[in-house]
Amino acid sequence: MTMLMAIAAMPGPVGAQEACNAQVLARLTAPAGKGSASYPLTCSVTLQKGQSIPRGILLKGQNASGVVIDCQGGTIGVEGHAAKPSGRILIQSAQVATVDDVHWSRPTDITIRNCRIMGSIRTRGVDPGSNHEREARLSRRPDWTAVAQRSAPTRIKVVDSEIDAGGAIPLYLGTGTTGFTLSNTKIRGTAVLAIYLDQESAQNRIENNDIDIIVKGRRELIAVDGSAHNIIRGNRMAIRSPGGAIRLYRNCGERGVIRHQTPSFNQVSHNFLIDMVQLNGPGIVENSRSHRKAPYCDLDKGYPFGSSSDDRDGGHDNDIRENRMVKKHTPDPG
Repeated sequence: MTMLMAIAAMPGPVGAQEACNAQVLARLTAPAGKGSASYPLTCSVTLQKGQSIPRGILLKGQNASGVVIDCQGGTIGVEGHAAKPSGRILIQSAQVATVDDVHWSRPTDITIRNCRIMGSIRTRGVDPGSNHEREARLSRRPDWTAVAQRSAPTRIKVVDSEIDAGGAIPLYLGTGTTGFTLSNTKIRGTAVLAIYLDQESAQNRIENNDIDIIVKGRRELIAVDGSAHNIIRGNRMAIRSPGGAIRLYRNCGERGVIRHQTPSFNQVSHNFLIDMVQLNGPGIVENSRSHRKAPYCDLDKGYPFGSSSDDRDGGHDNDIRENRMVKKHTPDPG
């Protein structure tokens, strides 16, 4: 099954979840103690003026599908404690008991709006935690892209919000994530980069956002790693490291996982880039790792497809146009 066929076979949107009752809302908004676990949410919540959610949130499996979180300007996490991260939102698939590891219950049709998130947002499909052995094994299948996409969260929206990072990547779209939308959102704080689109993910939209983080290291702001058919458009990005704004590549063989999909058919347009560090090259780079041979590139050898047979990035048919960059030199405080 091709990637496009896999996406076309996805089920339609599910209905919205019922509103949380008073008891759930009270637990969700109660003061969080040190080390408080993320709250597993399966109902929709609208905060009242002055309310906040001082803990992380877990949206796991089909039971979380249709959840709407409207903070109405309130905070998820604890202000000033993003580095813990106190406000992490994890949107994660749950494995259904099978012998082949390819059946997953996934969350769909979730909306997060009008929130200030003190931490990060992450999606996970077949890549939960540190279980890279499963991911590597499944990537040996010729239909790995289709398996990853039908197992991962899909149709998630984060709109009109702010993510205040404290070390963790503010938005990380895990393996196979599709149909994720981030729009009209500010990304602030400190991290190694702002947005990561991981392998086999596709058809995500990053539009009309304001991205200005202190970069720890030399990375780009948005990494497109073996991710395809995405739209990155109309964003304002302050470049504070030599890595620039956006890089499209394929991280060959990392952790022994075969990367099947190339960073192709992406639209990167009408972005406004502010060069704070006097870049020596372009702010947007296609196939940025084709000429770099990392030691882990050989960990996926032996199969006639993907990065196992060709370590090059292989990106093609990307529509990169009408992006404007202006130079404004301000040393990065990081």
